Amino acid sequence: MYNVEWLPAAALELADIWLALGADQQAAVLAALAVFKRALTNDPFGHGESRDQGHRIMLEAPLGLRYRVDRDGYTVSILHVWRF
Repeated sequence: MYNVEWLPAAALELADIWLALGADQQAAVLAALAVFKRALTNDPFGHGESRDQGHRIMLEAPLGLRYRVDRDGYTVSILHVWRF
């Protein structure tokens, strides 16, 4: 299993997204976050798409994530989050 950590900048992005949403949209964000956590905790290389510099992206409406995986430490670091 991998440990998922949010870098401070990504956590602030998520907070800004959250505060701009209504209750129905917040429910969709919570559902997407649950999918991200489950996927990235269990198999971060089996989900998303690879990008340059060892980064990966994953989309689950209404959010997108950019993350990197530390193979040695079994840590997934969330680098950036956005709404689409």
